Amino acid sequence: MNEIENERNGDHYLTSIKSTTLLWPKTPVCRVPQGVPDHLAADFREAHDTLLISPKASAALSRRCLQSIIEDQEGIHDRNLIDQVKKLLALNKIPAHLAADLDAIRNIGNFAAHPQKDRNTGEIVGVEPGEAEWTFQVLEGLLTFYFVELPRSTARREALNQKLRDAGHKPML
Repeated sequence: MNEIENERNGDHYLTSIKSTTLLWPKTPVCRVPQGVPDHLAADFREAHDTLLISPKASAALSRRCLQSIIEDQEGIHDRNLIDQVKKLLALNKIPAHLAADLDAIRNIGNFAAHPQKDRNTGEIVGVEPGEAEWTFQVLEGLLTFYFVELPRSTARREALNQKLRDAGHKPML
């Protein structure tokens, strides 16, 4: 929506745009990786949609989504997220770049969900916008791994094994 300003200049009017306001959408459209179950997709979208409004809320929602992924995909139902992340990493299943970021997501999500004080200054440690965005990006990578890349990889291996079986050979993978 544009706010227009008209100024009279002699016999003519000069029209200019005074301000522009984006009415819809207020945030970029969130693209959920294909195959993501509805309950995870809803948390993912909500974490995305709150990024600009409240980085703290977004980080907490991303943490919740991360915990749901670990429980749903790997059956790890420990009492707290730190133990779940440790067990997930011990599986050595996810790509190294995602594994390296998972504990950081847990820590940033903890700042959002459970206020903590800095050990040196005693100040409450907040969640910065860049941290919430990074958390969301890693979460997106994890969803893509589990619901896009892993199924594609599994399908390719199964196709190769079927080809080997059809040719009278023992499957390799």
